[in-house]
Amino acid sequence: MVSTGETTRRAYVTAFRAIVADIASIPRTGFKPNQRNEKIDKVSLQKVTREAIQKWIATGTRKCTTQSDRRTIRSRFVNAKSLFHKNALEAFNRTHNITLVSPFTDITLPKTAPVRHFSKVELGQLIEMAKVDLSGSTTDFEQWQILILVISAGLRRNEVDKLRWADIDLKAQKLHIRDAEGHTLKTHCSVGSISLDARTCELIAGWKPLQAPVYVISEARHPSMKHMRCGDHFNRLCQWLRNVTVDGEKPLANVQKPLHELRKEAGSRVNELHGLHEACRFLRHTSINTTSDYYLNSDNVTVGMDALIEGEQQTPANTSGANDPDEDILFITNDGPTPKSIRFVP
Repeated sequence: MVSTGETTRRAYVTAFRAIVADIASIPRTGFKPNQRNEKIDKVSLQKVTREAIQKWIATGTRKCTTQSDRRTIRSRFVNAKSLFHKNALEAFNRTHNITLVSPFTDITLPKTAPVRHFSKVELGQLIEMAKVDLSGSTTDFEQWQILILVISAGLRRNEVDKLRWADIDLKAQKLHIRDAEGHTLKTHCSVGSISLDARTCELIAGWKPLQAPVYVISEARHPSMKHMRCGDHFNRLCQWLRNVTVDGEKPLANVQKPLHELRKEAGSRVNELHGLHEACRFLRHTSINTTSDYYLNSDNVTVGMDALIEGEQQTPANTSGANDPDEDILFITNDGPTPKSIRFVP
């Protein structure tokens, strides 16, 4: 019912099925493959009422023992509710000549603490390590390309997977994120353009063969990611990221989605340099609350006690994108009249 990417839509359907199964008391086990989903899909929508969903929330909340459990309930509710978006619901009713009402309106959700993002790895240091391990390798070069695209443009995995050479304008120094045949972006806000600096464009230009294929990253399928062209490249890069060792520790070893962690790190960097609204634009979020609650590093802000104790004037944070001779890699982050940049210290 919603107009969104196939992967996102599947997540919405999965969440809705989970709620319907609990309302209809359908057990989790004892079914053959797909048999349980078939049983869930036969449940009448008349049983999925606002009262039934409110009861599902209350029952689930009483069983919660951690904040993670509460976030699971909230996540399932939000995802399932997205299936009944107002515009999609109106279009569905017109097409089928019915009056289907969303059962998710005016419902109170349990309060949860936001999952604040705390920086786990320094991006400049990570890029230097990738230069050594990945950029010069004939077997791992695609992982180097993916790493640069995720950090420099804040791309999601599926956006990297479907990125075409036609989406990159090296002359204008732009990378365009847009729908294409066989690929729908996560939301309407996912569409956008990311400015690239000259050095990044030089890197990307060096990747492009004389007879360029359609897609930037070469195909490498993996059975665990059936809808991804480059699943094997993603798996191998995630494995490399989890094995990255800094000061005797592996900071990303237990991260479930290390590639998405890099997107968060890039978004946090934009926030530090240019503020929350620019970070939201860079990450192409529908809501600025998503950027604030889940993507921004929370451990780099202080009152500035050193300056206060010494009686000095506190220097404002650099938000102008001015060049620092000690910084190495520059990525332009916005497509406005005055491009702004992210710099990563190697």
